[in-house]
Amino acid sequence: VAIITMLLWSRIFAWSQRSGHKLLRSELPSAVRLNNMRMMPFSVSKNNTHSPAPLIEDDAFTRELKSLQDEISGTKPIDVQQLSLATLVRYFGKEDPSLRPDIIRARVKGLSPTQYESLLKEYVQKGRPALAKELYSLMVTELKTPSLTAFNLMLQVHAQLGETEAARQLFDQRKKEGLTMASYEIMANAYNKSNGDQEALKLLEEVTYTLGIPSEGIYTNVVEVLCRKGRISDALNSLQQARAQGVRSSVGAFESIIYELTKQRRFLEAINLLDSMQQEGAKPTVETYTMLLEQLGRAGMLDQCKALLHTMRARGPKPDRHTYAKVFDACDKIDAVDEAFRIVAMMREDGVEASSEALGSLEALTYRKGRVDLYREHFGGDFVITMKTPMLPPT
Repeated sequence: VAIITMLLWSRIFAWSQRSGHKLLRSELPSAVRLNNMRMMPFSVSKNNTHSPAPLIEDDAFTRELKSLQDEISGTKPIDVQQLSLATLVRYFGKEDPSLRPDIIRARVKGLSPTQYESLLKEYVQKGRPALAKELYSLMVTELKTPSLTAFNLMLQVHAQLGETEAARQLFDQRKKEGLTMASYEIMANAYNKSNGDQEALKLLEEVTYTLGIPSEGIYTNVVEVLCRKGRISDALNSLQQARAQGVRSSVGAFESIIYELTKQRRFLEAINLLDSMQQEGAKPTVETYTMLLEQLGRAGMLDQCKALLHTMRARGPKPDRHTYAKVFDACDKIDAVDEAFRIVAMMREDGVEASSEALGSLEALTYRKGRVDLYREHFGGDFVITMKTPMLPPT
């Protein structure tokens, strides 16, 4: 059987040589070793052509290229760029092939610092972190000290991936060459994402000492991480420090503090901070009001909810269906049926449709108070019992 099999394969091999076809995947051993270089099995493309799979290259792979082509007869000539491309495919798997030739040109021919930066920026914007890391390593090798723009882009990649330790090491290595406010802002964002409240405060002190007044972005990241860790006093102190230095706090910083204050049921402070936010030029969003109304509604503070709703209607932004749902939740908490339907009239004046959450609160409220007819009068149709509707006879 072994002799017959060998004869059969020799016939197939001779036929492939005469007909000019490339070798099939099974016609070669599973691996062909040429000194320190290993070739993976052949792969078949959609148009039935056969191309060599990725090659793992070593320092001598260019010298052994000729011997490789002689060994694999019937394949197209392979140049250095194709080998490098195959290596990247091997390392990075399913990355976008349209981007790889740029790294090939960088690796084989070299690029100017500006070209390196442009390519790195493209990888970061298109969400190719593996290729960005590969290119930055190449930049360190070729350029020794990449530009601050390239450094900030690489720092941004680590921050986006949540690789705080890698970002910190890269940040510390670059301190001798000097850092910009943008570098500190990216590092503050990395600490924010990893809940590093102590590190964020130390970074705030460091940037104040080295560069002067911190940016709005640094303060925002510091305040957000402090609020998330429940350190509301430190967050308020940071906000006050920003005011003293003439730095306008962002909407995100205000929202973080307002949310934490409402969680601690410090509603009056939260409402006062909302007023301060408007006075300082940071315009509250619909989400800002909705977040505050949700906490007030859970506490059954209907009067405060109505006051905020009137403020929104007078100054903007316009309340949406989710905003009204939080007010109806407050009505449901304190059994304010008549007040709830006065707010329904306001909602319709604003041209806002009731959300399923709002309908659920109104259904539960009218069912509990024996005012189902009032619900049907405004919304018509059959009364639908929701998860919020108590399964009890009406009072």
